[in-house]
Amino acid sequence: MDNILEKIAAYRAAVSRYVKAGREFIATTFGKATVALLILVSVAAYAHHRGSVRAEGRLTPQIAELQKKLADAEARLPLVVEAAPDTNLADRLAASEDAKAKLQKKVADYETQLARRPAKAGAFTLSPADARSLSNIK
Repeated sequence: MDNILEKIAAYRAAVSRYVKAGREFIATTFGKATVALLILVSVAAYAHHRGSVRAEGRLTPQIAELQKKLADAEARLPLVVEAAPDTNLADRLAASEDAKAKLQKKVADYETQLARRPAKAGAFTLSPADARSLSNIK
């Protein structure tokens, strides 16, 4: 029993030193400002917590309603039907490549025809007829 009482006395002495240091700190201007700041932060944190809990409680019915509307909208979505494969795709692609080759040949022929003409006064210019011919290549 004496051992327990000695431990209690030692703890009391250690704690009383901390209490004394705390009282001395609070007596200073910096200590008072620190305590006031801690109280202010605690009150703000509590108010924020209470406000967020209250707002969450008010929004719960709206959230449930919006989730129900979303589920209904998703249920009403039409099924995506895949298009049938295009059987004429190869034919259309071949026709397009032929048309492209013909057009490239016409442009190349017209370029060689223009290259054979002499340049006028050292500059190459197109006449209005040449411009019309270019725009009529199809």
